[in-house]
Amino acid sequence: MQITDTARKFSVSTSTVHKLVKDSSDEFEGLRIQKKREHIAKAWVVIHAFIDRLQDPGLIQKTSAIVAGTLWDKIHREKELEYKGQEIDLKRRELDQKNKAPEALNVQIYLEALKSEVKEAFEQKEDEA
Repeated sequence: MQITDTARKFSVSTSTVHKLVKDSSDEFEGLRIQKKREHIAKAWVVIHAFIDRLQDPGLIQKTSAIVAGTLWDKIHREKELEYKGQEIDLKRRELDQKNKAPEALNVQIYLEALKSEVKEAFEQKEDEA
């Protein structure tokens, strides 16, 4: 909240609010410095505990196994996704071929083949008769 908003809210002048903020800033500054030191001290405690824990041989073996397993899974997952992509691509091509209208040349070839089969069938019947 800004000084002017605070002054309006409490029906006082902005100079009064400014003076109060300036006078009490030393108290808050000391409190901020104290809290900052406390947080830094806590952070160092956590850092030292973490470093001590990392030197445990059992943890090193367990962590190494977890890292190796995770890497193995990631590598195989990548290959699996690659195969899935290829499978999807093949299915897309198959659908495109099914939905694609036959070319005029191919239709003509089929018609000619059918005509010759019908013609041969009639010729066989004439030969038999």
